[in-house]
Amino acid sequence: GPPILLDRLDQEAQVRFTESTLTDPDLIREKVALIQRAGWANSNGSYEEGVFGFATPIFGIDQVALGTISIAVPEIRATREHLPVILKSLQSLSRDLTANFGGQMPETFPTEFHP
Repeated sequence: GPPILLDRLDQEAQVRFTESTLTDPDLIREKVALIQRAGWANSNGSYEEGVFGFATPIFGIDQVALGTISIAVPEIRATREHLPVILKSLQSLSRDLTANFGGQMPETFPTEFHP
């Protein structure tokens, strides 16, 4: 999303849903930098214990993320064997939904998602 979203981290307290929820603004910025390079995000129980979440952006015409597509799976299904299938599905959905919204993928967006 737009950089202003990260600027607001210091202005608003972050809600902790579980013990795994990131609330430290500096740690969130570090995680966002990793996500931007990878093209996808994941969380392990940060919203609900025992649930893994995976997400990737949907881009608008200005190549800024306007939303995300995500998949949540029970912890038992979040295995190394399932990860390539999840990532391939997310990547395909991200590209399709971006195109359906008239958006464009940024040139720096990864062409392949890697675990």
